[in-house]
Amino acid sequence: GDVREDRHETLPCEIDSDEEREQQLITEEKLRQQRAAAVGPARPDRGSLLDLVPNAQKILANLSSPKADSRFGAIRDLHNIYHRLEVRGQNGVGAVGPFCWFVADNLTDSDVWIVAAAANLLALFKEAAAPFVPVLLKCLVDNDPADPDSERPSVKRVGDCGEIIRAACLTLGAIGKPAHHAAPRVAAFLSHRIPALRATAVEGLAAFGDEVAQPYIRTMRGLMDDVEPRVRAAAVRGFGSMGPGYTALVAPRLEDEA
Repeated sequence: GDVREDRHETLPCEIDSDEEREQQLITEEKLRQQRAAAVGPARPDRGSLLDLVPNAQKILANLSSPKADSRFGAIRDLHNIYHRLEVRGQNGVGAVGPFCWFVADNLTDSDVWIVAAAANLLALFKEAAAPFVPVLLKCLVDNDPADPDSERPSVKRVGDCGEIIRAACLTLGAIGKPAHHAAPRVAAFLSHRIPALRATAVEGLAAFGDEVAQPYIRTMRGLMDDVEPRVRAAAVRGFGSMGPGYTALVAPRLEDEA
């Protein structure tokens, strides 16, 4: 649950809670500006990245390596560096953000796990990852086994395709307003024949937020009664992430699934 909201209910007055909320908004706006500046509007020069993180030269080389293990390892390294710096209170956004352009090159990789890893890393940068919305949308088409325009008909393992679609949907949701036009493509998976993709769609739309998800709420609610447990669970998680307005809808289902 939201710790701040719980604390708000037990305070004798609301002043501290209001101040906390205002401070959080200021912090979020500073972080938004940080992310935007870090990713930048254009691909940076490789040389400008060499002092940002340990082994930057090796990471850059591995991101474009012919070896899949090296490409995946470089994305994983950047993910770990980001979290390690953030936990220490240091600027993980500023250090890793400029690498996003080179990470995004891997969204068209032939290895589905690398594509998923790249999308998951970009999600950390939210709206600052807006330049990559077109290629994330292309990921949804290229990796949908049921789409006639799919460029991956040879990929037989649906689970792998599902990992890419899940990562792309959640990343588009995390990007927010610059990706709102992608919501109908995400919503198209709500009625997909593959349960994992129905589950992905409901969580992806929830990530966009209440306003964008509104046209699809009825269908999303229907998935709370889906025949597949994983889809029902995803619908509960999705609505649960959309705020207190959906508590009355989610609470009984949590008891049922318990």
